This record gives sequence, structure tokens and C-alpha cells, in this order.
Amino acid sequence: MSVKNQKKWLLLDENGVSEVVGFILVFSIITLAIAIIYVVGYPAIEDSKDRTQLKNMEKNFIVLQSNIEMVAFGESPVKMMRMELGGGTITVNGSDGAITVRTTNGGEIFNDLVGTVTYGMEGRREIIYENGGIWSRYLSGGSVGVSDPRINLRKDLNNTRYLVISIVKINSSTSSTGGKGTVTLTIENSDPLTPIPRIDRAGGTAWINITSDVAPAWKRYFERLNDTMGGVNVVSSTSTMCNVTIQYDHFVLNNHTVDVRV
Repeated sequence: MSVKNQKKWLLLDENGVSEVVGFILVFSIITLAIAIIYVVGYPAIEDSKDRTQLKNMEKNFIVLQSNIEMVAFGESPVKMMRMELGGGTITVNGSDGAITVRTTNGGEIFNDLVGTVTYGMEGRREIIYENGGIWSRYLSGGSVGVSDPRINLRKDLNNTRYLVISIVKINSSTSSTGGKGTVTLTIENSDPLTPIPRIDRAGGTAWINITSDVAPAWKRYFERLNDTMGGVNVVSSTSTMCNVTIQYDHFVLNNHTVDVRV
């Protein structure tokens, strides 16, 4: 082979090697990009999906709150509603949460469990229906209110203070279901007769003791009630208990019971 041909062959050979090296580099960059998307992007996408699911479930629980009230207050004998689980679990527990109410003139007028409906996703916050309110509990143990419970304090034009407590007890055995599908909740009235409200027309003090996994959120609710109406004092509070006193001129307590099944 002449010197001229040898140089030409070597040049062609280097071009071939360059093409192979170029292909390997491009393939490596594509593979690395896919790996980065999988490692960084996929968890971000899943996180966004979970957050959206929890927001949707908050809205569902507000509808649940309304449906429970319609059944409890006698506006409908039964309500059924569907919820998309989205990989989470919904649990009905009639043995969770409790409230005790005492008044100056009536003594202890209520002391019982109230039950909860809870939606949770692994590694995420929980959404809880408890005694007429919707609450959110975080992994850290903190909790916030989503929709107010039915413990109301108001004044009329004469500054007469009305304290109205509507207790909604979930009378159900513990049951739960989870996964990716849809669940149907059935809500029925457990009271054969409309309960007679306890009415106290003489002024006094109500002592309310709440045992709950979202007690800090209950505390903030009562503090907010005091900010707007006054006369509400948080006596003591822990992560699972909240004790308050409320001054009133007129007092009304309603007690309702519903069955919730999944």
C-alpha cells in the first residue's frame, strides 16, 4: 500500500471511531436525562397528584359534613355519596373522639364518644370529620380546622349571648376501605325520634371538655370564637385534650346520632 493510500485509510478509520463515540455520548446523555426525570420528576409528579387528591378530598368531606347534618337534623332519612379514594384509605370509627358538656344550672348534660370519619394517605396528612367539623392532622402532630364545628356563640341586638351546641354522634362500628377505586358512604339517621334539645334560659357558664386527635385545632377554634364574641376561655390544652369555659345568657344543646357505613 502506498503512503498516500495508508493516510486515506487512517482518515476513514478515525471518522468511523468518531461516529461510534458520538453515538455513545448521545445515548449516554439521553439515558442520563431519563434517569434524572425518573429520580427527580416522577416523585414531584406523584407529590402533585397526592396534594391534588387531598384537596379534592377536603371538598368531599365538606359535602359529607353537609350530608351528615341533613340526616342528623331530620331533613333526609338517608344520604349516599361516592368518593374517589385515589390510593388512600377512609375509616369510620364510632369509638374515637369524645366530648363532655356541663353547665352551671344543669350539671353534666352530655358525656359520650362522638366518632370520626378519617381519610388518610401513607406519609400524608389526614382529613377528619369529628363532631360537625372538618379537620386536617399532619404527620408532625399539628392540626388545623378546615370547616367549623357546630358549636356556635352569637349575640343579639341587646348583647344577649346565645350558646348553641349541636353534637353529631357517629354510631358505627370501625370499618375501613382503601385503594385506587371509588367508595360509597351510606349515612342514616339512628334516632327513631327527634331528640328534645336541652335548653337553659338562665345565664351561666358551660364547661366543655374535648378529647380528640385534633385538640390543638379545637383550641384555635375556641380562641377565634373568643376573638369575635368574647367570654371564651381555654382552661387547658394538650395534643389530645381541650378544656374551655364559655359564658352565656341562653344555652341550647342538641344531640343527634347517625350511622355511617363504607
